Amino acid sequence: MSFNKSFYTPIPELSTRYSVSIADITAAEFVYQNAFYIETHLSKNLPLVINFAEHTRTCVGYNNTSLLFCDNWTPNIEVRDDTVYESYWKAGLSVVDKWAVYSWMREVLYVVDDDYEEEDGVKEGRSVDDAIEID
Repeated sequence: MSFNKSFYTPIPELSTRYSVSIADITAAEFVYQNAFYIETHLSKNLPLVINFAEHTRTCVGYNNTSLLFCDNWTPNIEVRDDTVYESYWKAGLSVVDKWAVYSWMREVLYVVDDDYEEEDGVKEGRSVDDAIEID
């Protein structure tokens, strides 16, 4: 596997953020790097386009267990799939186990305006629970 490590966060910082040992981080560093990258951008209200499980969708929020995606499903679709990882799709939204995405994502993209400033207008993370309720 080949990773762009130019955006990587120091391992001790990841260990603190996710409350896991440095050995656990080292065993699957790319998973925790992906987690930090995605959650940091979403916390700044920067949606991300993520290719995961051979499907590209726009990630707009997260909570402790899931990522919320705006998706391109038809209005009448509703699927719950727990065979490999927990996911739920309804109309134009998907809720997916975030650690599955962090483990199997391929590409990620975000776009900002020319006048975007890293420190301005930062809001803390948005909650999937506030956006969609799952039984």
